[in-house]
Amino acid sequence: GSQYDVTDFATSTGITNKGPGQVATLAFGLELFALDDKTALNRISIDLGAKAEAHFEGREYTEMWEVFEYAGDTRGGGPLILDRDVIAPDQQAYPHPGISNIENYLETSARAAIRAELGAHARFGLTVDLSWRTDHAITFADAGVDLPTCGTGSSPCETDSNPLVTPNTSEVNPLYVPGLDLVGRRYHSENNFGLVIGVEAQALF
Repeated sequence: GSQYDVTDFATSTGITNKGPGQVATLAFGLELFALDDKTALNRISIDLGAKAEAHFEGREYTEMWEVFEYAGDTRGGGPLILDRDVIAPDQQAYPHPGISNIENYLETSARAAIRAELGAHARFGLTVDLSWRTDHAITFADAGVDLPTCGTGSSPCETDSNPLVTPNTSEVNPLYVPGLDLVGRRYHSENNFGLVIGVEAQALF
């Protein structure tokens, strides 16, 4: 099944994020022709573009997903193994899927390209891509959800009146791993700047 599927867990009341976060994208592009000789089939163009993507909190694969999955393998007794049933007195071992909760972040990119067609048989191109992401946490799960006190007409509810996530109850988020998600232990993705330069050439016969 899907790695985002949480139906395998005995309780999902405390899970705040069950799937990938939403993404909002704004992009535009412009192509300018410095030369467009349709008779000789010679063409030189400049291609410019930019894109901004807002990634909202959710569960995603990150640059650390393989490490998390390996450390949560039930065959090796790793430290990131999840508890399928947080209410049961003993741990019901469940493998970590590798995906984790991420914090909101913004990703921007810009692209510039120069392309040339010389006659009907030769094409050349030079592209430059720049990308940048804001710093963000890649392990960002909450400990759970504090339920309202029973008797207030809400369901589900808890018998004790407290503002805390009570251990061994349905308030606990089974996807929460203290070694990754506890404040002070969270993993962060920082200094995300990328530069890609590409050169292409084609000979058509």
